[in-house]
Amino acid sequence: MVCALCIPKVFAFDDFESFDVPGGRFRTIPFEVEDSGGLDCIFDVEKYRYKGKWGPTLSILAAESPFSIDSPLPDLVKISVSKTREDDGLISGITVSQKGDTVYEYDFSGFIKASNTIFINLKWGRDGEFDYETLNEYSFGRGKTVVPNFITKEVFVALSGVKGKFSCEVHRPDDAKLTK
Repeated sequence: MVCALCIPKVFAFDDFESFDVPGGRFRTIPFEVEDSGGLDCIFDVEKYRYKGKWGPTLSILAAESPFSIDSPLPDLVKISVSKTREDDGLISGITVSQKGDTVYEYDFSGFIKASNTIFINLKWGRDGEFDYETLNEYSFGRGKTVVPNFITKEVFVALSGVKGKFSCEVHRPDDAKLTK
């Protein structure tokens, strides 16, 4: 059961899409966005899978240019929740990368007692400001960062080593005010 006070949006199960991504593989789901806005996603994870050093991860990524396997990596801001092997908990982190090199990485929250329902939110502004948040039934983490000159062109969800359902909602500039 999800804490009714913790999850800011109500999602009907009719709106959920299933996913089943093996460990060590990934799936991306792009969303049409503007250069300021937000993306809220809720994940109901049925199964976590590991493959060697690759652990299960749920992420929202903002990119400065379109993302493609055949093109150089764009500059990215990534909010992720990963399952740990050690204590079966969840770790939330932010990663900023430029041309494929990580320039900033910070684990901003850990959930030792974790439910299978996870909420991830990312908001972005035209000035390179990002607000981010992850929620679980038992705890949450949030923060802000500024990436100078970063203009979001594409946003997508990336999944690896997980099976379940998800639903996302895109916020346009008018309704995606960054918190102060």
